[in-house]
Amino acid sequence: MRVLYIVKIGNKNWGSKKIYNEVSALRYLKVRTQIPVPDIVFYEPDKNKSLINRGYFVMKRLPGKPFTEQFNEIYKDKERYKVVLSQIADHLIDLRRIEFEKIGGFSGYDDAQGKLKLSGPVDYSGYNLKNPFTNLYDFAVSSLRYYKKELLRVYKEGVLTRENYLKYSKMIDSLLKNKKLKSLKISNEKFVFTHQDFVMKNILISDNKVTGIVDWEWSGSSLKT
Repeated sequence: MRVLYIVKIGNKNWGSKKIYNEVSALRYLKVRTQIPVPDIVFYEPDKNKSLINRGYFVMKRLPGKPFTEQFNEIYKDKERYKVVLSQIADHLIDLRRIEFEKIGGFSGYDDAQGKLKLSGPVDYSGYNLKNPFTNLYDFAVSSLRYYKKELLRVYKEGVLTRENYLKYSKMIDSLLKNKKLKSLKISNEKFVFTHQDFVMKNILISDNKVTGIVDWEWSGSSLKT
């Protein structure tokens, strides 16, 4: 049987962070769950050691095609549609059973202990958050401050008008001052493993079987809803 491989190249804006995040998630899920994810063959997060001057990793290609390409065909057969949705639900339930005590992204996987190492959320480009959040309040406040910083950046770049910049900045300031925000400061709250981009294009299907769930670069520990 011929084995195909995929090379995923890191985005320069996130450096090695997204490589570590996705590789850690995939290695953990492969041994700790029944969720069909790609096998990692090799990875090099450090662009200075990489032959292509970017972090990257190599994984085995999974069979099947994206759900988006097959949706209309599968939806016509209601029984087949139910079978596929049932599998997707099972995999999602399996994922959401994995709990954490903090909110963050993944910066490593300990094979011996079978544990993921949590760091700052991966989707904060340029914010360089190294530590996970212990509660939803701290996460929300940091997020709002981050978006205010991003507003200023895009305003200076000419992407946002002064009127809209002032409007949205005022909205963020209002939220930061809102007393209800402090109600999010709950101790001992549990957070769960979240894909963060769990959409049809990232679900592979062959016949009636879900053969893969891919693109875990945004994954992390998030609010249990």
